[in-house]
Amino acid sequence: MLHDDDAWLPKHLLRSRTHLVENSKCGICISGAETIDSSSSPRSELNPTYTSLPKSSGSKVWFRYLVRRYFSSFSGYVFRKEIVQNFPSFPTQVIDHHLAIHAALEGYEIKAFRDHSILYRIHTNVKDASITQRYSLQRERYKLYLRLLFSRPGPCLLNMPQFPLFALKGLVYLAANRL
Repeated sequence: MLHDDDAWLPKHLLRSRTHLVENSKCGICISGAETIDSSSSPRSELNPTYTSLPKSSGSKVWFRYLVRRYFSSFSGYVFRKEIVQNFPSFPTQVIDHHLAIHAALEGYEIKAFRDHSILYRIHTNVKDASITQRYSLQRERYKLYLRLLFSRPGPCLLNMPQFPLFALKGLVYLAANRL
């Protein structure tokens, strides 16, 4: 998946495809991003999110990571076709994050390449929309946790015994904010 204003470097798809073909247990490859401004000039910084990615490729580790943090990297994700085809359809603004959680629940490994292979464009109006966007993303995350807990309680609890607490926190948040 690629946002229309971001760009893949030449190695991005090739190395991700190669890894997915050679590792049938892997469901997603994630790559780091170098930021560019609106005129495509490099900002000489890497997206800081990528420095905290788990070193393990295990699905339980990634499930816990993805539930605790919002990691959306539409342009950085390369998904195995079966993950997208088997994704339970429901409306969401953060399909990439939800697909990644779904893949981890299905037991797929996730490969994180530490070097960047995408260019992520920083938007000039992000500061204005950031608070509204943050609330919207938080709302989407909590809705997902509730859907997962009620539709897939076994895998959720096996991967993360404290998952019901995340779902309960989401329910309280949604009720308090009437969302």
